[in-house]
Amino acid sequence: MVAAATRFVPPSFHVDALLIADDAVTIPTRSNPNVVHCPVCGEPADRIHRRAIRILADLPCAGIVVHLQVQVRKCFFDNPNCLRQIFSKRLAGVARSVARRTERRRAALLDVAVALGGEAGDSRPGSIVPKRVGLMT
Repeated sequence: MVAAATRFVPPSFHVDALLIADDAVTIPTRSNPNVVHCPVCGEPADRIHRRAIRILADLPCAGIVVHLQVQVRKCFFDNPNCLRQIFSKRLAGVARSVARRTERRRAALLDVAVALGGEAGDSRPGSIVPKRVGLMT
């Protein structure tokens, strides 16, 4: 079952388990243990401060909500030339630094917003999806 979950996560993540509830699927993952770089100066950090959990809303699958529960490392940074002292590993290509949704979900929501044209009052995202038309129409 865990092997099937790897299709939903980026290859830079390691899937720990697959938690299935009645209304949602949660995929606990860890980012691969490669070197963490400072987002300001780009220098590598070598001391781990702690680990943090980020929960990201992803695209639904078959009408079921999918959450990625990502364990990221927070690092100390001892470079006196840099203003940043503690920072988290960035999830490049997956989510922005403080985002609560994945880039895939953000892009899908943006597509719906553009398709609706920002018209006030039309809050039916399903209205842009083609519907079946009967023979009489």
